Amino acid sequence: MKRIAKVVTSALTTVIASLVIPLSGATSASAAVQDCPSGAFCLWSDANFSGVMLVPSSVGTGWAYFGTRNFNDLATSGRNNSSAAWCVFDDINYQGALLAYFPPNTQISVLSSDLNDRASSARVC
Repeated sequence: MKRIAKVVTSALTTVIASLVIPLSGATSASAAVQDCPSGAFCLWSDANFSGVMLVPSSVGTGWAYFGTRNFNDLATSGRNNSSAAWCVFDDINYQGALLAYFPPNTQISVLSSDLNDRASSARVC
């Protein structure tokens, strides 16, 4: 009987763990422009606010390395739904070229081809 209870407990733990949703960072592929929360800065892996969404503002005033959420060099579109300007950089730790400047309450549906899929960090600027 104890063996059956252990098997059932293990199976339930696996099912529950698979239902856990990340609290911040990258979200599901069904994200859209309206999914960017009020007061947030958001980036998407695909054009026109589709694909995986990353919310750099979820960690405060900057995200030094998108690779911590497997989003390095993936940004293609973005929305600044906040009252602060955000800058997106080519390299980690806000280094390298300034790829995009997002004034408050603006959006870019497609980064230019020479800037697409290059972002590694972003911060309030």
